[in-house]
Amino acid sequence: MSDSLLARRRAADPGIADLDHVVALAADTIAELSLMPPIDLDIVASYFGVSRVILDDIPWAGCLLVNDGVVEIRLRVGDGRGRRRFSGFHEVTHTFMPGYRLVPQYRCDPHPLRSSRDEAEVLCDAGASEFLLPKAFFVGDLTVGDFGIALLEELADSYDASLEATAHRIVDFWPEDVAFFSLELRNKPRDLPGAAPALRVNTMRSRGAFPWVPRHKSVDLGSLTAVLEGEIIDERLANIELLGQNLGPGHLVAKPYPFIDQEGNMRQRVLALLRRTQVDQ
Repeated sequence: MSDSLLARRRAADPGIADLDHVVALAADTIAELSLMPPIDLDIVASYFGVSRVILDDIPWAGCLLVNDGVVEIRLRVGDGRGRRRFSGFHEVTHTFMPGYRLVPQYRCDPHPLRSSRDEAEVLCDAGASEFLLPKAFFVGDLTVGDFGIALLEELADSYDASLEATAHRIVDFWPEDVAFFSLELRNKPRDLPGAAPALRVNTMRSRGAFPWVPRHKSVDLGSLTAVLEGEIIDERLANIELLGQNLGPGHLVAKPYPFIDQEGNMRQRVLALLRRTQVDQ
């Protein structure tokens, strides 16, 4: 059970955090297999002993199962291709962990009332990000375009990734303080019946001086609500005001991306990127 890839890396270099070990394992695999984006999920899965990757009508985003010694990954058929690829690489990363053959591994959707996640799930998300959008290629591609929705969409298409996974990676490597918001017009889980919906945070990822905005919090940034009427926002802000903090000048880009959920309901989603800028920009 202890003789896993992660356990070996820990033993060889105990001073390195597990997250860095996992990311290095993913990066080393891409280099060893001489892969280029978009990284082939089937090749990577096979390299780590996964016999097949199949689409299935399952309630989870993905799962890693071992039956009679055969390792397989199942991905939810109803998810978009980019999300399935992230889930697949997430499950591949579970093969780095001690004991993955003993207990089935499931990638679940975020719980609406829970913010913390299991450490192994966080590690597997980090591995999935590196496999799907490898730093060795992504950083160079990021410098080619200007900050904006067009860059987000071009990178997502180039890496065969979801827009949200790509936006998270932009936050990781953009040279300025930057934040990403996935927002939805909806109520909070504890709202009373009949309460008016608002544009609320589903997920946030930031780097730098931005305050943390919790899930379900409503936000009011520039002309953000105009996106719900179909507008694409590319707006310079004289001052970013977020949770009562003044962060100085900024640049907001946002676009509506409505989607149909697993129950067939149309949901109004907005993706937004926000960066802090210098006064003369």
